[in-house]
Amino acid sequence: MTISSTRRIRLGLVAAALVPAFGLAACAADQSDLQNKIKTALNGNLAGDAKNQGLEHTDSVSCPSNVQLKNGTTFTCTVTGTDVEGKSGQQFTFHGSIVNNNSVNYEGLERVGGTPGTPSTPSTTTT
Repeated sequence: MTISSTRRIRLGLVAAALVPAFGLAACAADQSDLQNKIKTALNGNLAGDAKNQGLEHTDSVSCPSNVQLKNGTTFTCTVTGTDVEGKSGQQFTFHGSIVNNNSVNYEGLERVGGTPGTPSTPSTTTT
């Protein structure tokens, strides 16, 4: 069976279109996996560290689309959740890196805008 040159061109174009689509799907899976790992960790084994920074429960995590699960990759993601005072919708910044077969290494968590009740600049008094 022979394939006409027109048909070969069409098949080539279809194949060329599918390769990037599979690549994009892999990146989306990486980002979704990363966000799920962070959320699970903050609500699980990192819950104590999260509470020390004012985060009681993580509702969602948003990471930049260019973060890939490769050893040595460092990243910063936005975490939204309920703080230890019971206020929902609070934002925190999660700092981490990828190590050992796509594991997330916790490097820090901080509240966006600082801790409630704490001035963003030191207060001064005059006597």
